[in-house]
Amino acid sequence: MMCPFRTAPFSAIAPALFLLAHAACFAGPVEAFPAGAPTGVPPSPAPHVPGRPAGAIPTPAPETAPSLEVPPAFPESEQGGDTGQDGSPDTGRLPALLSDSADPSARARALEAFPLSANAEQEIGRCVAGLLDASPEIRDAAAKCAADTPPAHLFAYMIRTMAWGAPEAVRTLDAALPRLAGLADALLLETLGTELETARHKRAAAYCLGRMGVTAAAEPLARLAWAPDPQLADTAARALAMLRWPGAYNALAALLEHPETSARLAALRGLAEINTPPGWRTVADTAAGRTGQAARVRMEAVRLLGMLPAVDAVPTLIDIMRADKAMAQPAARVLKEITGLNYGPDPEAWARELLLEPPPSAPPQAGGMPWEATETGTSGTSETSTRPSSGPKTPKGRVK
Repeated sequence: MMCPFRTAPFSAIAPALFLLAHAACFAGPVEAFPAGAPTGVPPSPAPHVPGRPAGAIPTPAPETAPSLEVPPAFPESEQGGDTGQDGSPDTGRLPALLSDSADPSARARALEAFPLSANAEQEIGRCVAGLLDASPEIRDAAAKCAADTPPAHLFAYMIRTMAWGAPEAVRTLDAALPRLAGLADALLLETLGTELETARHKRAAAYCLGRMGVTAAAEPLARLAWAPDPQLADTAARALAMLRWPGAYNALAALLEHPETSARLAALRGLAEINTPPGWRTVADTAAGRTGQAARVRMEAVRLLGMLPAVDAVPTLIDIMRADKAMAQPAARVLKEITGLNYGPDPEAWARELLLEPPPSAPPQAGGMPWEATETGTSGTSETSTRPSSGPKTPKGRVK
């Protein structure tokens, strides 16, 4: 039987041939799944990476040696604190810990010391980013991916990224570090103890250990906080504070005698964040000028006392205003933030308003009792006109 198309005129089938040729040349693949997926198998969802369009499938990197041109990390112009209880990145914490370097030979030596293929680096980066995904399924898959990664590879990725990585990669790793605790701790601790490692890589290891809360690092961090290299000492002191471990109290208190102001400030913040009575007592003594600290450190201690519950912070700050007139104005600002009130640097005005304390009694007048006493028939030094003995002080209900 002859095919009908063989007898049809060319003009009748030309439109069909044109459409077929257009589809073959310009329309691209028409499979049910994106390019790169095995036939008939949908691709697994890729972990979310900031800046990558939703649903995009990353292209595998070629098996080549990593480039030595790594963008500098940690811009020095940012400011910030050392918080991050929930594991979220604090963009201000990083620049103060690891400074930038423009020495390409140092970067080259670093990449040789911590070898990692381009594919492995990309895969670990995807796992780290997946730990921050909003989807619990992707977070669980990323956690398994990180746990299955050889510790040496994860360790190399941490050091390379924190010391030399691009800012976006650094901040992503910083946010994920608390979820990576226990996977490469031994190698990071070994880096702190070796004399063969550079100070920059020791700083990266110290930061990672502190951010992950590895309490076994407290002793080597306390030792490195007194290192002659000021940048290494500063990073170690900050990392020790980031542990938030009550067992580090003695090491943190000792750092209040450190010659560098940055180390003393880090120790003071660490004492507040361990949230123990001895830690707060040391912070309060520092704010009141009993530890011989400079004004900048005492002002930071005053600010930290505002982290206490109002029932503790208010009487403590009022006592500091009485003990150290130079700290009256900073303490008044913290009291204003806590209560919403403003009585200036006068501790007695704050006490009258917020504490169950009457005003101080007036000194006795020469020649007899004051006229108020004659009107009531009582002595000017009666029980109702004297200040109560020292004891527990309770803020009034106006304290927030």
